[in-house]
Amino acid sequence: MIRFRGHHLVCLHFFHGEGYSPAFISNLENALDSVLLEGVEACEGADDICVKCPSLREAGCGYSENADTEIRKMDRLAMDLLGMHTGELLQWDELEGRLAGIFGQWFQACCFQCNWRPACERNEKWGRLKESNGADC
Repeated sequence: MIRFRGHHLVCLHFFHGEGYSPAFISNLENALDSVLLEGVEACEGADDICVKCPSLREAGCGYSENADTEIRKMDRLAMDLLGMHTGELLQWDELEGRLAGIFGQWFQACCFQCNWRPACERNEKWGRLKESNGADC
């Protein structure tokens, strides 16, 4: 079963073919194909997406000086908002169903300063959730 850390449980609903490298994108596509069939396991720290990330370091995310600390905060927030815990198994469509109820809070806390925001803004699902949350976003 594919393992996703907290923020991937939210953010990967908005993936549509962009990433750091062809290997990273291929890994994302394969992981998403798998979770659609098998579901996903919530995990803590580096997950099955991180393994192909060029910023992964032994100590965690090396994208920037404080990246690992910030990502772990996002992970905790995502898990709290989604009402999930480490090791929990969930079907992808059930997880997707929880997004509408948390998207406004997620957007306010995480999307404003995210480097991936322009990619998400091109995703129809992200646009619908943002629009349905109106003033919250």
